[in-house]
Amino acid sequence: MNDNMNDSSYVNDISVKLLISTVIIDTIRTQIQTTAGHYLLNLPIFKKSSYYLSGLFYALYKEQVDNKIQEMKDLMEENNIPKIKGINPVKTFEAFIISKFPALVHCFTEFYNSYAEDKADVDNLLKSLKFSQAFESKIEEITNRTIKNLIRENEYSSL
Repeated sequence: MNDNMNDSSYVNDISVKLLISTVIIDTIRTQIQTTAGHYLLNLPIFKKSSYYLSGLFYALYKEQVDNKIQEMKDLMEENNIPKIKGINPVKTFEAFIISKFPALVHCFTEFYNSYAEDKADVDNLLKSLKFSQAFESKIEEITNRTIKNLIRENEYSSL
């Protein structure tokens, strides 16, 4: 068991990060389901791209996501019920994701169209190491960080 589990700040940090990541993936999945007809013709992998779109969302909007995480951590640590009464930070974050969804899909479509390998078999494409590596390169280009460094930054910011 992790030694930090008795540290409320650590637990709050991990809890909020888990909540935010869940909100991102769930909102993206819902948007995929409700908008598939609009995007599927130009992006055949659209219905199966929730994890790719979620990762791309984080890369494109990392600063806003990190700010939302900090805002929610601060609210938890303040534990000021009157202050949070009537506000719903999760709903406002969902609305933010939805507002950015068309731009997110556009960026992913550009990446998909620039991928030069065979794209005929959608299932094999999404499982392809080359496709994953090309996507990682795109994320690294956007963030100016390696994937490993992005992961480390998130791990160590929780300690």
